[in-house]
Amino acid sequence: MPSGLLLTVLLLPAAGAGPRVEAEAFLVPAGPAPVTVVFEGGDGQSFHPSWIQPSAWALRDAAGRIHPFPGLDEGAFPDGGDPWPLPEGAQVRRRFDLGPVLPECAAGAAELLFREAAEAPWKTVGNLRIARLLKKGEVAFEDAQAVSDAALASYLVEMDLSVGGEPVGAVLLEFWPEKAPKTVRNFLRYCAEGFYDGLGFHRVIAGFMIQGGDPQGTGRGEGPYGRIPGEFSREPKYAHRRGVISMARSQHPDSASCQFFICHADAPHLDGKYASFGRVLRGMEAVDAVAAVPVGGPQRSTPEKPCRIEAVRVYRVD
Repeated sequence: MPSGLLLTVLLLPAAGAGPRVEAEAFLVPAGPAPVTVVFEGGDGQSFHPSWIQPSAWALRDAAGRIHPFPGLDEGAFPDGGDPWPLPEGAQVRRRFDLGPVLPECAAGAAELLFREAAEAPWKTVGNLRIARLLKKGEVAFEDAQAVSDAALASYLVEMDLSVGGEPVGAVLLEFWPEKAPKTVRNFLRYCAEGFYDGLGFHRVIAGFMIQGGDPQGTGRGEGPYGRIPGEFSREPKYAHRRGVISMARSQHPDSASCQFFICHADAPHLDGKYASFGRVLRGMEAVDAVAAVPVGGPQRSTPEKPCRIEAVRVYRVD
């Protein structure tokens, strides 16, 4: 069974037509997976307290197995008693954690299920996708025949970050192969082979960016696969905004290798000069924690505490 899963809500019913679900794309190697169910008033919407209990909800995975939501019911389904109308403007919400459920689920398409009573049939209220954790070296990203440029968009990366030896969170990244296919392929190759595991962020400038991935830790190191061409763009959708990941390089435009940086704030002066190739989906609090470390050195950018990439995981959304 996969030890890490990604859950993305792709379709939500309209307000008033029944419950809806709120969830961002998130990765759960061994932690919480929050999902919020919402009932909104108006348009004939009714409500009963039992409808926000775990027994009213389940997840059906790609293999057709139904997994009940975790948690203890605070009130069983009623033997009687009708739901009441939920007035216009009223809203009832409850947050669930699917973390204990996801490791048991098959990867692929899945559905969020809801039922109004213990004997009632399940209704689908959300379509989901569950991603699969790859083994180290499982995919040869350097082989364009094995993984096309278009297929690179199906992969995500999660990095566990630490400051001073203490974990500060995980960063989940998605990529833009339609804009920078060589850059994305290069980065995924290093991630999949474990190259970045244990490396650090050697340059930290709060309000600008955090830079890492150098095997020497000095800003002068390169990876074993040499340099890649610069894939630059001035298109607004690929701008260097807060949370965007981009390749570090020297003065030569085609000198990027393995070092990268994550923008801590918008940096429009980098557009067209550096190769942005993806963005943070969640986990900017971990980037903020690295950016908050005291710095020194001649350029006032050398962190005074070690800031490390403890582990990197690659996921595929089937």
